Amino acid sequence: MAKFEFKYSEDWYSVQGAETMLHENRKALRAEYTRMRDTAQKRIARLAKSYPESKVLAEHKEGFKKLRDISDADLPKAFSELKKFLGARQSTVSGQESIKTKTIETWQKQGLNLNASNYDMTMQVLDGMRKNKIVYGSDKALALGDMLSKLSNRQANTWLKRLPQLLPYADRLQEIPKVRGMSFKNVIKALGG
Repeated sequence: MAKFEFKYSEDWYSVQGAETMLHENRKALRAEYTRMRDTAQKRIARLAKSYPESKVLAEHKEGFKKLRDISDADLPKAFSELKKFLGARQSTVSGQESIKTKTIETWQKQGLNLNASNYDMTMQVLDGMRKNKIVYGSDKALALGDMLSKLSNRQANTWLKRLPQLLPYADRLQEIPKVRGMSFKNVIKALGG
């Protein structure tokens, strides 16, 4: 019997292609899943070290299931999701760096002082705004991200949870000279809220 070689065609990486592959050569599909999973797990570990706040890491923090934990019926979908992750630019450290650099350049061209020191917190503020369906300009997110990046992680995380209450005061937070160490309640009170 001739050895089956896995066809590296984009068609095979869709759910339908993986279903076809499952019927034609289950062993080859399982071997390819394992190979891709190993690569994905390494990327996730690297992202956790370099970009712990990235969305792609948050979505895949637990990694991808091992074959023994996937039924044949669920394998095509798991295979396709794994391929999608591996094909995403943001699934690599260099991809994350590229996205960060491009975002910073774009914001700076618009006159907004996004930089390496306030980038992560500003992106967390924007993400929190999206999750809470809060609409403000990027300048508010940047002002808040800049201020939060100067706080301790614990304090910044506490304040991020109260984003809807904090955003109206984002541009006025600089009025309080020593926000670090102050409670959220005292800061809002000092701003007249």
